[in-house]
Amino acid sequence: MPEVGAFEAKTHLSALLDDVAAGETVTITKRGSPVARLVPIDDREQRAADDRRRAREAGDALRALRARSAARRSRKSWNCATRVTGERTRRRLLPGGSVDPGG
Repeated sequence: MPEVGAFEAKTHLSALLDDVAAGETVTITKRGSPVARLVPIDDREQRAADDRRRAREAGDALRALRARSAARRSRKSWNCATRVTGERTRRRLLPGGSVDPGG
């Protein structure tokens, strides 16, 4: 298990992460005292993290679909044009459910 100073860890983080991904554990020291350890992620932890990410993405997609659907329903209720026998009349739903018969 190699030990690396904080400055060197900051400078060579990418290479250290490659080592950790290969299964190695790296200890980071500050003024000679160990302060942190980089360890590979356990497969179960990785799967759990992937599951959380996928659940978050699915929730975001569902919220977007609901928002689009609500916007579509809202447009339909406000643009409701009806045709009355013999004359054209445009009706508009007002907030609260009442109808504005004006044109």
